[in-house]
Amino acid sequence: MQTVFARHQLDLVALLCSSEEDPHAYLQRVVARGFADALIISATKRHDHRIDYLAENGIPFVAPGRSLTDAGQPRLDLDFEGMAETGVNRLVAKGHRRIGVFAPIDDTNLGFVFVDNYRKTLERHGVAFDPDSVFRTNPNERGGHQIARAIAAMPADKRPTGFVLINEKLSVGLYGGLYEAGLIPGRDIAVIGRDSPHAHYLRPKLTCFSLSLRELGISPAEALLATMPAYASQYPLGMVRKVVPMELVEGDSDNALPL
Repeated sequence: MQTVFARHQLDLVALLCSSEEDPHAYLQRVVARGFADALIISATKRHDHRIDYLAENGIPFVAPGRSLTDAGQPRLDLDFEGMAETGVNRLVAKGHRRIGVFAPIDDTNLGFVFVDNYRKTLERHGVAFDPDSVFRTNPNERGGHQIARAIAAMPADKRPTGFVLINEKLSVGLYGGLYEAGLIPGRDIAVIGRDSPHAHYLRPKLTCFSLSLRELGISPAEALLATMPAYASQYPLGMVRKVVPMELVEGDSDNALPL
């Protein structure tokens, strides 16, 4: 993002809202102080009051994520539907029927999008949806470790034999927790995750969804400038509303279910 903004002597500033503070109240304070020319909001919610508030106040902004709240804002999101479909299809083809997935514990919209298409894809394969196969936790290494502990505590005939992670930070914690429980990724449980620098050190090599992080930063930055009168002529993109596809990179972590 800063690569784009630097072309115009603009600076990218991270405004961090405390977990103990109401995000909407925090945003109102940011806008009232008037020290940002435009905003990029994060963790877009299913129903997101920030979108209406920024639109009503005429603040240029871009949302890296979709929402049912729609003010005609520019938005870019990852193809979580595609990740659900590709991940489930791949695991079912390898013999898996008990397939677990991660979802955020809050109302971040990506969780609804992903779980809904996960359920639909299972049904297309004649596999019943089990709410207990949706593991809700925080999107970090600790959350991945918590998922592993929850899996290990399940009866062997109930625990997932395959798992799809849509957050890049979870894989390290999941691997560590599975090893601690005596479960080997790729042997005892198939894992499909998201690519990250840390994931490159995992063994067995993680089968993962990947994309260019550089392009992922450039796209919303240019989409934002396209809405700002001072820069719109240099970025004739119109209103950018885009879903970014992911590429599946094969590793060794999602082997077929043993017969």
